[in-house]
Amino acid sequence: RAHGWEGLLGGGREGGGDESLARYLERIGAGGRGVEPREDDSALRVESVYLMENYRSTTNIVRAAQRIISTTEKADEGNGASSAQDCIRRDMKPMRGTGPAPRVLACKDAKAEANFVVKTVQSMVEGGDLAPSSTVAVIYRTNAQSRLLEEACVERGLRYVVRGSSGTFYKRAEIQDCLSFLRVIYNPRDRSAWARAVKAPSRGIGEASLNEFFRYCDAVAARHAETAEGRDDAPPNPLEVLLSMAPSNDDHVTDEVETLVPPREVMSTRSINRFVPFASSLCLLTKKAESQPVPQFLLSVVDDLDLRGHFDAISKTREEYEDRLGNVMELARAAERYEDDGPCVSRAMSEDDDSTESPLGNFLDDVALIADLAPNESDSEEGSGRVVANLMTIHSSKGMEFDAVFLVGNEDGTLPTQKSIAEGEGSIELSEERRLCYVAMTRAKTHLVLTWRREVSYFAGAKFAFRDAVRSRFLDVLVTKKKAKSSQGGVNPSGSNKSSIRKGFKSGLELGSMTKRQLHSEANRYLASGSEAWDDWEPSSRKNLIRKMPLIKPITVGGVDQRQSTPSSQSWNRPHHSGNKVGQMPSSPHYMNSSPN
Repeated sequence: RAHGWEGLLGGGREGGGDESLARYLERIGAGGRGVEPREDDSALRVESVYLMENYRSTTNIVRAAQRIISTTEKADEGNGASSAQDCIRRDMKPMRGTGPAPRVLACKDAKAEANFVVKTVQSMVEGGDLAPSSTVAVIYRTNAQSRLLEEACVERGLRYVVRGSSGTFYKRAEIQDCLSFLRVIYNPRDRSAWARAVKAPSRGIGEASLNEFFRYCDAVAARHAETAEGRDDAPPNPLEVLLSMAPSNDDHVTDEVETLVPPREVMSTRSINRFVPFASSLCLLTKKAESQPVPQFLLSVVDDLDLRGHFDAISKTREEYEDRLGNVMELARAAERYEDDGPCVSRAMSEDDDSTESPLGNFLDDVALIADLAPNESDSEEGSGRVVANLMTIHSSKGMEFDAVFLVGNEDGTLPTQKSIAEGEGSIELSEERRLCYVAMTRAKTHLVLTWRREVSYFAGAKFAFRDAVRSRFLDVLVTKKKAKSSQGGVNPSGSNKSSIRKGFKSGLELGSMTKRQLHSEANRYLASGSEAWDDWEPSSRKNLIRKMPLIKPITVGGVDQRQSTPSSQSWNRPHHSGNKVGQMPSSPHYMNSSPN
C-alpha cells in the first residue's frame, strides 16, 4: 500500500487521479513535509496509486472537464510533471458510455439566463430526458447570482431549494437587515421590523430599552386619544415618536408628541441616550425617502447607517464580507425596476396610514411574495414525484452529484473572478478558479449545460451600468476546438462544409475562416439589433462543423427589461477599517467599482 499524503491523495476524490489537491496541500504545509520519517531512519517508500475508472459522469462530460483542468499546470514553466499529469487525466476511463454532449450557450443577460435554465429543466422533464426522480443542480460562483434564478423558479412554478448555509436570497441576514429599515419607513407600526433595525448595527439598544420605547409609544397613543375630543386623526406612529426625540427635528407632528408625554416620564435616561442618535439618523432618512427612488434610497440607508461596517463585524472572513456586500448590491439591483416610479413615499402617504400605494410599498410586497413562496428545504426533497432544482455555489456542490447540471455565469470576471484575473496567467488564484470550474462540471452525471451572459451589470462609482461580457477563458478550450477543425477543411457527411451564418451576420463569411476577434465583432454587431444568440459546442470528433445557431426571442419576466432601468446616482464607497479582514469591493463584474474598458 502507498503511505503518506501523496499515496493517500493520488487516488483522487472525483473518481480519478488528480494530484492537484496534493500540490495544494503542499502549498499550505501538508504535503511531503507531513510524512514523518521512520524511527530507524530508513527511507520511506511513497507510491502514487491512481483510480483511473470514472463511474459518475459520461465520456463527453469527463473529456470536457479534462480539457479544462489539463491546462492548469501548463503555465508552470520548468515543471516536468506537467505533461505527466495531462497524460494521466487524458487516460482516465469513463465507464458510463458516451452520453449527451455538453453544451456551451450564450444568453443575452442574467434574466434571460435564469429563464432559459428554468425553461430548459421543464422541457427536459416534459420530453422524457429527466424523470421525476432525477436530480438537477444549478451551480453558480457567488451567492448573489441566486436571486434571479429563485425568481424565475417562482414565476414558472419550478420547485427549488437553495443548498448551503446562506439560504434563500431574501432570507439572508444582510438582506433582512436592509429590508427592516425599509419596512420601518413604509410601515412604522411593524414592531418586528423595529426589533431588527435597532440591532443593525448594534447601538446598545437591548430588549429592555426597546420595550421602554414601545411603552412610551403606547402612552403617547393613549394621551392622544384622551385629547382628541372627537377628532378622527390617527395617533402618532412609532416613527413619529422616535423622530420627536431628535434634537434637530422641526416637524409639527413630532413636536406635538413631546407635548403629549415627555420621554422621561416613561423611559430611563440611559435608554433615551441610546435612541437619540438613532432618531437623528432616521430623521435624515425620512426626508430622503420623500425625494429619492427606491434603489437610491436603499443605498442611502446602507451609507447613512453604516451597514457596511455592520456586515464587516458579523463576517468571519474577508470573503464572507464581500459575499454579504454582493448580496446587498444585488438587492439594490432588484430595486432598479422601481427607479422610474418616483420617490419611495410621498408626504401625503406618510400622513395617511390608509394609503398603501407607493414604489417602496410595491417593492416590499414583491419581496414578501417571493419570500413567502420560497420552499423550505424539508418541503423540496427529491423523491416527491416532481423534479426539484438544487441551487448552490460551486463550493457547496463539492462531493455531490446530479443527473443534470447547469453551470451559469461563465464569463470572465465571474468565473474566473476579476481578482484572480488581475493576478495574471499562471497564478495560484487563477488556477484555483480553474479547478472550481472542473469541480462544478464533474458534478454532472449525464447532462451538462454551461451558460454565459453577453451583458453584465456592474456598479460604477455612483450608479449601475452595463457592459459587454467575454466568455470565460476556461471555456475557450472547448469552443475553439471545433472552430479549428472547421478551418482545416473538415468534410460534412452531408457534403456541405460551410457553416451557416444566420441572418444579420456578414454574408459570404465562413465561420471557420473567421478569427476570434472577427467572431466577437460580428456577434456584438448582431446583438446590437436586439436579438439573442446561442452558441453551441459539440465535443464529438466525428462532427467537424459548427451546428447552426438557432435564433430565439429574448426572454423577459413580467415584461421588464432591466437594461431600460435608470441607474442610481447614490455613491458607494468602501469604508476604511483597521481590521485586516476588510477588503475591497467584490471583484465580480456585477459589482466592479470601476468603469469598463
